Amino acid sequence: MGTETVRDREGADWTHRVDAGVGGGGAGSMMELTTERHEDVLSVGVAGRIDGSNAPAFAEALRDAVAPTDRAVIVNFRELAYINSAGLDAVVVTAKSLGDRDGGLVLCGLSEPIRTLFRISGLDKFLPIHESEAEARASLDG
Repeated sequence: MGTETVRDREGADWTHRVDAGVGGGGAGSMMELTTERHEDVLSVGVAGRIDGSNAPAFAEALRDAVAPTDRAVIVNFRELAYINSAGLDAVVVTAKSLGDRDGGLVLCGLSEPIRTLFRISGLDKFLPIHESEAEARASLDG
């Protein structure tokens, strides 16, 4: 598995790429996370796929990105092509770890198939889901 982390000079914004290397090529299990912090809210963009081969790396990257001063984390799945139950579990673990913070975990940008998966699994009942990152951010301010 290949992992690359790129940080800016201050170490604040970064890109984390994980190539799970499944089936020799690994391109099908590529995942990329980008982060940006606005005051005490961390925004994480997720692109690619989250499955059993890279879900632990996804959870670890999220855990590593969250600062003790972050009151909330917005995960934007706009560029996410696929997520399975292992990925959903990583989202739940992250949400639980942030549960005692003011804003916790907020999701946005889910495609219709991924939104359906969250609805079928019942996760939409306890995780706030918004259409856009702007809406997610507004929900934290209100």
